[in-house]
Amino acid sequence: MKKRRIALLLMLLVLLPLGLLGWQGLQLLSSSDTMQQVRSQQLVEARLKNVDTTLQAYLQELALDWSGRLPSWPLTAESLRDQLRRELRVKQIFWLDSEGRRQFPRDGMSQAEQRFVERMQMIWDDPQLLYSADDNDRQQEVVSYASKLVTRSQADQAIQGRHGWSVWHWGAGSRLLFWWQAPEGYTLGLEVDTARLKSDLISLLPDTSGVTGHSIHLKDAAGQIIYQWGGLKITNQQPTGSYQLSYPLTNWSLDYFGNDLGSADTAAFGLMILLVSMALVLIGVAIFLYREHTREMRLAAQRVAFVGQVSHELKTPLTNIRMYAEMLEEQLEEEPQQQRYLQVISSESQRLSRLIGNVLNFSREPKIHRCPVEIDQLIQSIVANFQLGFQAKGITAKLDLQVDQPVETDPDQLEQILNNLLSNVEKYAAEGKAVDIRSRIAEGQLQVQVRDYGAGIPAAEHQQIFKPFYRINDRLTEGVSGTGIGLTIARQQVRRLGGELVLKNADPGACFELQIPLVSQS
Repeated sequence: MKKRRIALLLMLLVLLPLGLLGWQGLQLLSSSDTMQQVRSQQLVEARLKNVDTTLQAYLQELALDWSGRLPSWPLTAESLRDQLRRELRVKQIFWLDSEGRRQFPRDGMSQAEQRFVERMQMIWDDPQLLYSADDNDRQQEVVSYASKLVTRSQADQAIQGRHGWSVWHWGAGSRLLFWWQAPEGYTLGLEVDTARLKSDLISLLPDTSGVTGHSIHLKDAAGQIIYQWGGLKITNQQPTGSYQLSYPLTNWSLDYFGNDLGSADTAAFGLMILLVSMALVLIGVAIFLYREHTREMRLAAQRVAFVGQVSHELKTPLTNIRMYAEMLEEQLEEEPQQQRYLQVISSESQRLSRLIGNVLNFSREPKIHRCPVEIDQLIQSIVANFQLGFQAKGITAKLDLQVDQPVETDPDQLEQILNNLLSNVEKYAAEGKAVDIRSRIAEGQLQVQVRDYGAGIPAAEHQQIFKPFYRINDRLTEGVSGTGIGLTIARQQVRRLGGELVLKNADPGACFELQIPLVSQS
């Protein structure tokens, strides 16, 4: 049972710290995972925003270029057609007068111009659809960008009038329009060649080999991938992050696929290594402590068994010594000197018998044999056995015996208990020169007190003195031999009888009280 308790304690020693570490680790891992996801998302967004910034810079540069050149274009059909042939990025040109009426293309239209007019019919009906609601913001972006690239006079010329981008949806796709409105009120517009625009934008992006840790897809307004770069192979997986491009490419998007942003896996792996290491250390410590404890227990058990065997072997010759000493004492009644010698032999034999009985009781648990016992007579007999020792040290025994009825108990156990208590008085409290032994029945129990008038026991030692092999390290035990198991055995024996041995306050000296519940004799 004791080994099982120790094993349980050692398991708790391992499991409790591991449980706490595991709980803290899970909290840390959850927090780390959340933070890692936020950082990863921020990094993805930053990378995609950099791509968007690159594409927007190209469109701003293109808008700056056109807004600087459109004011100089002649407003004739022939001149505008001539400009169209020169502008590789422009698919069609249109001209609205200050009243919003279409002036070009109008007369003598080609087939391409007719199709253009048809798909832009809503613009001709309501020219306000052309102008973006946030063209003022776009105007400021162009101004800011222009101030970085050209001189102030060029910038001032570039931003004459109003200009901006407009997205026109037609069929399954969309068209990108650039318009410039002169201070006089007329408007020139350009339909951007989508194929050429895509080609120009792709040329600004990294090549397809790139970094192998991720892959980025550029999608147009129809959701078609027009370009991808990065070395990561994509197999039907969801993007790590998506980003919608800024106006006027609002319907375009970027999808990011990557495993180079890090994850909580590294932290989880590190945490797992830490927990495993701590577990191994704790298990190693627990195994070491358990082995050391069991080794000490085995050694102690072997020592107790050895002492018990030796004590058992000593018991027979010692009994013979006592028996022949008593017989010789009866034959030498007229020889006082020899009588005194024999009394010493008999007394020391009895003391040695008590010591052997203590060792045997400590090494094994004796069986309890209850029977009716005359308590007061038993106490008188026990005190008589100590009479010679008490006389030699000047100790007077005072008896106050008030148990006038037989008590159901084990006389051998009771005798052993009182022998240990009186033996301690003889060894440690002789300077008090007195010992009081009281017996009574009160509160449904047998109470026997043994009170001395010696130096007493310090309050801090009251519980320690009942531990096996414990001896107070002060002048009380200095020069006195003893095993340190007398009080331990006494308390064990009292508890086997269902009672308790307590140390009560006494000044001077020490008072031990034996309390054994009465057992019905029916």
